Amino acid sequence: MDSPTPKQDALKATSMTSPLAQSEHSRHAATTSSTRASTCGQLMADVQHDRAHSKEKAFNMHRIQLAEQLSNESKLHKALEARATLLQDELASLRSSNEALEAECARLNGQIDEAAQQLGVQITEAGRRDEAMVERVSDLEAKLDEAANTLEQSLLDREELQKDYDEAVKARDQQADKAKQPDHELQMARIKIHDLHTAYVRLHEEHVDDEKHQKKQLDTIKCLDAEAKNNKRAMNKALGNLAGAKFTISNMEQWHESRERDLQQRLALKGDEAKKLKGEINTLRAACADAVSKKEAAQMELRKLAEAQDGSLAESRMLQQSLYELQVSIKPFPQVMVIGVDVSGSTIPVIHGIKQAYRDVLHMAKSNNSGVKVAVVIHGSHKRHDPSPVQTISDATFRMGDFTEITGGVEDYVYCLEQAHEILRMYVGSKKLIILIGDGNACCLNTTALFAICEKLRSAQISAHSIVIPDGSWFESICDPTIRDISQVTGGRIEYKDTYLSALDEILRLEREQHFKAS
Repeated sequence: MDSPTPKQDALKATSMTSPLAQSEHSRHAATTSSTRASTCGQLMADVQHDRAHSKEKAFNMHRIQLAEQLSNESKLHKALEARATLLQDELASLRSSNEALEAECARLNGQIDEAAQQLGVQITEAGRRDEAMVERVSDLEAKLDEAANTLEQSLLDREELQKDYDEAVKARDQQADKAKQPDHELQMARIKIHDLHTAYVRLHEEHVDDEKHQKKQLDTIKCLDAEAKNNKRAMNKALGNLAGAKFTISNMEQWHESRERDLQQRLALKGDEAKKLKGEINTLRAACADAVSKKEAAQMELRKLAEAQDGSLAESRMLQQSLYELQVSIKPFPQVMVIGVDVSGSTIPVIHGIKQAYRDVLHMAKSNNSGVKVAVVIHGSHKRHDPSPVQTISDATFRMGDFTEITGGVEDYVYCLEQAHEILRMYVGSKKLIILIGDGNACCLNTTALFAICEKLRSAQISAHSIVIPDGSWFESICDPTIRDISQVTGGRIEYKDTYLSALDEILRLEREQHFKAS
């Protein structure tokens, strides 16, 4: 309900007096009220003009700050995009390096596996060679033992031959002694014969008797000569056998020596082969150890690269998150806003505040989302105006706020909300918002139709927020209950001239967050 005005108080007082007194009082009251109204109106206009001027200056400063902030954020966005591009290039380079290192590791692993296979084959062959060499060495040792046994047997045969030779020499010496003894006896016999021959003359007779005995001795001598010849032939044969045995022993010694040299050469060759195989095995082991160390170094480098890649990915994710947050804070998104402006007769004292609130809404909407589209519905004039076409915010949109000359009618929130609903229902997928600006007076409304359109807006999830700019006769926290019902039914908020800037910033920021969170 409207509070009683001074003019209504004067009319009530006039109706309660006599006609003459009423006439005089009415003239005096009219004069007084007109004087007071003009004085108060001028003072209110000056105060409101000063307030509007200070608000406009503050808003211009805020607009400049927002423009500088937007420019800085745009520069930061470009720098972050360049940084993100650089990090993406570095990430691509790291990925290519990682792929090259993985290929190199695969190649090294293949070489290591091939070297391990070759090493296993060579170790197997070396084991077989060692086994064959051990078998051959065992055979050679067996043959050497056999040769040693043969040599030992030969030495034993040699010793036996030496014994036979010694016995033959001894027999020869004995035969020689025996041969010397017959010679001596022959000499003695000759001496005797000489003596006998000498005495033959003397003992011719005795000679006849001794002739038989002499013949016997001659036969004995012949036998002894034959025996000596036989002994000599046996001795020569024994000497020949001894020489043959010596030659055989010499040949066997030479054969054993050559055989021993051959075995030693073979053993030396086998030893060289074993040393060579051991050297090859050591070389292969060193190569395998080197390959393993290279593999470990490559794996370490690969782990470092993986850690660096993880760090780069984490940094890239952080930068992408920062870029996303920056984009969320400055990136345009589809949003349609309908601003309903009350220009009824009750708004004449606060029309400058309403104009300032209209400009503030446009500035804040454009600074929050450069892609926002706005339609303006003006109601409360004597003549009903069609809504402005939906458009991006421009100077023409700001000039639409010069509605001082069309004031003077009755507010019509039903028409305003119906037009807003018709405009917004055509935009599917966009964030939708209604901002109502007025003095908070909403009398003489068809509440049934009003609540019906509010229910439509609530069903479409469209909030209608109210900005109340009351005149000096109103408390700043009080407005018509109907305005409060409109915002409460549609899920909107009611703000006043000292709170609508921060509240509008919060509402627009929430719209942006909801859009990007849903996408």
